[in-house]
Amino acid sequence: MNKQTASRYKGRILLQFYSCKNFGDDMFVRVFAEQFSDYRIILLCNPLQVPSDLPQNVKIAYTLSWLISINKKVGKHFPFASKLLSRFNSRIISFKRNRSDASVIITGSIYMDFPTGDEKEQIFSIDKSIKRDFDISSDYQSCNGDFIIGANIGPVYHDDFVAGVEKEISKLKHICLRDYASYMLLKNRDNVHYAPDVLFLTRTSDVADNEIYHNKVLISVVNVDSKPISLQDKNAYYQLIEDTIKAYGADNCCLVSFCRKEGDSQAIDHILEQFEEVDRQKILRLEYDENTLEILEAFKSCRYVVATRFHSMILAALFGKKFLIPF
Repeated sequence: MNKQTASRYKGRILLQFYSCKNFGDDMFVRVFAEQFSDYRIILLCNPLQVPSDLPQNVKIAYTLSWLISINKKVGKHFPFASKLLSRFNSRIISFKRNRSDASVIITGSIYMDFPTGDEKEQIFSIDKSIKRDFDISSDYQSCNGDFIIGANIGPVYHDDFVAGVEKEISKLKHICLRDYASYMLLKNRDNVHYAPDVLFLTRTSDVADNEIYHNKVLISVVNVDSKPISLQDKNAYYQLIEDTIKAYGADNCCLVSFCRKEGDSQAIDHILEQFEEVDRQKILRLEYDENTLEILEAFKSCRYVVATRFHSMILAALFGKKFLIPF
C-alpha cells in the first residue's frame, strides 16, 4: 500500500470469512467494509471465490491456502510437502496479522455438534473448523486483537459440548454471538457479547423495485441431502416446498439459491423435477452469482418469503415482508 493510499485509512483490519460465493457470507464482507469504510480491509480468502465488485476499501491478501487445498486432494502421498506448505503459509498469515490493527473472523454456524448415535462426534470448533475453512494461525495473540463476529452455538446434542466450545472461546479477545440463546450459554464470560446478525446492517434505502419479482413468493432452498437428518425428514422438506408451489401456483413462485457450492442449485433441480414441463417453465429460478443487487431487489419486490435459509428470513424482515419458516 503506497503512502497516498495508506493516508486515506485509519488503519488495517485483517478479515477472514467463508469464501465460497455464498450470498450471506459475501454480504458479511460488504456490510463490514461499509461499516469500517475508513479502514483498509485485508481479506484472507480464496481469491477465486471472492466477488469482483467488493467495496473499494477491500483488498485481497494472497496466501498459499489454495495450494494447500489442492495438495491435500492430489498429493496425499507427499505429506512432507503438505506440512512444509502449511508451515510457510502460517508464517505468511502471522506476518499479515502482525501488520494489522485487528484480526477479525466474520462467520456464522461454526460451533456445531452432530448426532452420531452412541458415538460422540468431535467438537466442531476453532481448532477444527476455522483452521480448515479459514486462514488462521495457531498464535491467537499475534495481533492486537482477535475477534469473531456473527457466530452461533448449536445444535447441541451432547452434555459436554458447550464446555468444549467455552474452552476454545477463552483463547479469543472477543466473540460476538448472533443469537440470544447462544449468548445465554456463555454469558458469564467477559469476552462474550451479543448482537444480531451482521446482515441486519444491510443498507436497503438504495435498493430499487424489480418488476420481475412483483407479487412473487420467494422460496429460498437448501440442499438437505447433505444434512445429518433422516431420509423421512429430507423427503418431508422437499414435499413441503412442492406443496407450497402448488398452493400459490407455479407462475407465482421463485426458487432462490444462495450458494451453488453448498448444493442449493441441485436442490432446485430436484424440486423442479417433481413438476410437469408446463409448470416447470413457469417457476422462476434465481441463483446467486455475484448478482447481489438482484437478490436484494427480489426480496424488496416480492409478496411473501418461504425462508429455509437463515439469511432469507433476515432479508424478509429487513424489507418488511411476511415470511414462513417451514420447520
